[in-house]
Parts: sequence; C-alpha cells; structure tokens
Amino acid sequence: MANIPEPGNPEPGNLVPVEPEPRIRLGRLQERLQGLGLDALLVTQPENVRYLTGFTGSLGRLLVSRQGSYLIVDVRYREQAARESSCQVMQVLGSGYEEATAEAVRLSKARRVGFESGALSYWSHGRLEVLLAGIARLIPSGGETEALRLIKDASERAALRRAARITAEAMDETLSRVEAGMTEREVAAEFEVRMRRKGGGMLSFPTLVGSAERSALAHPEPTDRVIADGDLVLLDGGTTVEGYHADMTRMLVVGTPTARQQQVMEAVREALEAAIALVRPSMPISRIVKAAQGVMERHDLGTANSFGLGHGVGLALHEEPWLVEGEVGVLQEGMVIALEPGAYLEGWGGIRLEELILVGARGPERLTALEGRPLALFPVAKSC
Repeated sequence: MANIPEPGNPEPGNLVPVEPEPRIRLGRLQERLQGLGLDALLVTQPENVRYLTGFTGSLGRLLVSRQGSYLIVDVRYREQAARESSCQVMQVLGSGYEEATAEAVRLSKARRVGFESGALSYWSHGRLEVLLAGIARLIPSGGETEALRLIKDASERAALRRAARITAEAMDETLSRVEAGMTEREVAAEFEVRMRRKGGGMLSFPTLVGSAERSALAHPEPTDRVIADGDLVLLDGGTTVEGYHADMTRMLVVGTPTARQQQVMEAVREALEAAIALVRPSMPISRIVKAAQGVMERHDLGTANSFGLGHGVGLALHEEPWLVEGEVGVLQEGMVIALEPGAYLEGWGGIRLEELILVGARGPERLTALEGRPLALFPVAKSC
C-alpha cells in the first residue's frame, strides 16, 4: 500500500525550487519509451533515480511512464522527495516497496513495463510478477538512462569541475607535506581533512595510499606502515560535489628518486600525455588505449599495465565509457573520463598517474590539473 500526496507539493512556506535539469532529462527518457516498445520503465539504480528526479535520498524507485512519473520512497524521504523532485511522490507503507511499485504501475495504466535488469533483485522481480499478474508484463531492459548520462550538461560539468578542483588542491597540499616517518593512514587523513575544509562532500571512495612495494596494488587500503626514505608513495582519491565524483592519482618518492623509479615514472607520464593528446569528439576509444599501451611497450612495461586505461566518471565513480582494450565506441563532446595508466611491478612497487578529463569541442579540458603546476616527474618530499 502507498500514501499518495500531491505531486511536488510540500507544505506551504517550505517550497524549495526544483532544478530544471532533471525535468528535461526525464522528458527525454519519456520520449524514448515508445521506440523501446515500453509503456513505462522502472528505474531502481540509485544514480539513475537521482539523475532523472534530483532526489538525493539513499533509497527510492522511479516509475517513468508516457503520461507521468512516480517517485516511490518510504516515510523517511517523503518530505525530501517532494522538495527535490517534480514527480508524483508515493510513500511506501511499512516495507512494501513492491506493493507501492505495483500500485504505481496500475495508476499509470502501463501494460509493458521495462525494468533495469542489472539493478532489480531476483526476489523483487518475482514479487512484482505476482503482484502485476494480469495487469502488466515486466520486460528486461537497462542502459536507457545511462545513455543519457554519458553526456554531461552544464550543471553536471560545473559540479565535476568543482569536485576536481577541490581534490587537486587538497592532493597537492597533502603531497607537499608527506615525509619519512608518517604512516599511510596519516597521509590519507591529511588528504581527506583538506578536501572537507575546501567544501568537498562525501568521499568518492575510501582514499587509497600505498607505499614502497604496496604501491603495486591496484587499490591499496592505507595501513599503519611507516613511510621510509626512498619509498614510492601512491595517493588516489577524490571528493564529491552534488553527488558528482572526482578521481585522481599522484605519486611521490621520499628523498631522491632512483634511476629505475625515474624511468618507470617517465613511461607512465608519457603514456598519460599520449592518451590526453588524442582526446576530442569522434576519436575512437581503441586508438587512445593503443596509444598509451604503445608507450608502455616501448619502455618494456607492456605487461605491467594490465588494469585498463580508464573509465567514465559522473554520478557513479565508474561508468561508461570504458577505456579498455576492445572497446568499439568513440568519445563525444561532454563526456568526462578518468585516464589512469600505470605500471605495477610486484615486489618493487607501482606508479600510476590519473587525470580527470572533460571532452571539449576542441579537445581535452584537464579538470584535475592546477594552473602553473604541470605534471612533474615527481613532487619530491623531503626525508628526515
């Protein structure tokens, strides 16, 4: 059962304007339904719900039909949903999300209802089939909203620029303070506090810090290991602004880099620059991946770079497009991507550099680059 208040109608005196972008996005999805052979689409992926409605709560469902849309939330989020979204809000009574979803389908008069097959549980799907028997048919679907999310609009670009700027400034300040005797946890804490003080929101992901041979791990969780003179130190992290993620990685060495450290760092830096130089609309992703990989192979590090070149970034930390070998797509203006070539040598250490890039009409916009601070061989920290 569900309680159905008036759409987008919070209590008088408490009205918060709904941003126009979600309405536009929702309209675009509604226009696609007929071509998909659907009367409605059930959206359960949290990033997709937020993208289409502006609702920032942690749990909710959205039924998009040709006639209108229903945002389904529990009692914790009724007021918030009405403030943030222009959709008709349906409140779940008890734990009955499936019952409320079925009621929304009945109200929409939809007969063919698509659902995000990668984001709806087996149990929930089975329960909905029982509740909608003789009323509507559930059609496996998915990817429709993600296709819209590929191209960032003006508000999304602004949020991503702000998140990237906060992250880059905090990381630059943190690396300048790292010295022998600090622990990996202390480096992570320093970075996270600085992002918060600059206005960052939730972390994009738990900060990664790996020193010495631990820098060869793809996702090194910070430990109490004490950083020593001569160590490589990898710092990977980011903050969010309005739900949009930043993601970047930098390296340092405590003291003077060895010849081997310099050689591997130069190879990774060269691979990153080769990839960035190709970023522009209509560029095949496969060409960018091959350019970076070709650099690594010329430095005899082709087998040390096995995690792919990068990924899209937005409301999700990892989203389309995927910059991996075999990808057949092309870049489009308005995409935001993270490029992160690396060399990972077990028992020695790893070096990764990561930049957040907006695909502009005339080429790349480096969101995590600081003016006057070009990507150096190493930001070298002082040893004790």
